[in-house]
Amino acid sequence: MENPNYDEIIRKLKDELTHFKSQTDDFVLLIEKAMGLSDKAIRDMRKIVLAEVFSEIEGEIYFFKHIKPQVSSKLIFYTELFNMESYRLKADTKIQTTYFRNVVQKFCAYLKENKEFYQYYKRGKTFSDHLYFTCGNTDRRIHADNIINHIDPKFSTGYDLTLAKNMAYEKLMKYTSNEIEKLNNQVTLNSGAEWTGQNVDAAELIYALVSLGVINNGKIGIKELILIP
Repeated sequence: MENPNYDEIIRKLKDELTHFKSQTDDFVLLIEKAMGLSDKAIRDMRKIVLAEVFSEIEGEIYFFKHIKPQVSSKLIFYTELFNMESYRLKADTKIQTTYFRNVVQKFCAYLKENKEFYQYYKRGKTFSDHLYFTCGNTDRRIHADNIINHIDPKFSTGYDLTLAKNMAYEKLMKYTSNEIEKLNNQVTLNSGAEWTGQNVDAAELIYALVSLGVINNGKIGIKELILIP
């Protein structure tokens, strides 16, 4: 089912990104270059898809489920990262931490909204692939992700953008969590520490930790985490 042309586009993109990362320490320049390379890769794929009609539904599903999201998620990741860092204030630790916590909340909300679908994908389920990953199916969701399906129906399905966003946001969650850790790497809590923030903030933090799978190697749920003494 794999198309060598798609594989070559993905390989070339990964090689170019790796090469450019090793050649510059300019963070903004790196992000801008990565956005451009990812956009070009998506456009190259689009040309192939529009020129070659899928001969079987299995090939169409494979492309929109396993090929296109690999690249479109990179474009989303670097675009969001660029915007995130552009609005980041050169302020004290507390202000920057608050900023990143608000960003995390945004990603958490999206991941939570699409949790059932993303679990379907990550668990390797296939029974609804014909609805999620083929062109021409009307997505009954009233959802911003579905707009592209109407704008570019021959290169979009009801859920390939949603999948790409979930993949990108998961990586962005890790990035923001790392940034918060850097900002607070001098802060330690003693055994008598007490949570004094808002409950909603605690809930968002707990959801973020569970989503990232950084506690017990991801083998713990929100309920179990809350019950930790």
